[in-house]
Amino acid sequence: MKHRILRAALCNNDGIKEINKFLEDGWLVKEWHVTSDKENSYAVVLLEKIL
Repeated sequence: MKHRILRAALCNNDGIKEINKFLEDGWLVKEWHVTSDKENSYAVVLLEKIL
């Protein structure tokens, strides 16, 4: 089993595109946490892939 942790800014599509690449490659979202400050929102995503 492999794990990856990604941090993505939700104010643009680049972070979401990066996460989608992993999902298309067969990774699963194990945990998803969203946080924000006064200017931006961020997601911290724990991905898991069963080998």
